[in-house]
Amino acid sequence: MATGPHLDFRIVQHGAYRNFEHLQLPPAQPVARSDWSDFVATRTQWLPLLPEPHAPQTSERTENAQASERGVLASSQ
Repeated sequence: MATGPHLDFRIVQHGAYRNFEHLQLPPAQPVARSDWSDFVATRTQWLPLLPEPHAPQTSERTENAQASERGVLASSQ
């Protein structure tokens, strides 16, 4: 059980979940200098369309988990 923000990172390959650490993925090449201006233009176009990151909100379940570690329930505070 997660008691706080976490990343659920999964890779599905041929219909089955795979451990990404064991996959033999080809290495990526850096953006070539000749393509850099196109890359920057595309990045500049798409970045504003992404949602703004925000601080995670504490859930009641997380507050209760933290409170139980202290020996009290959040609802009784």
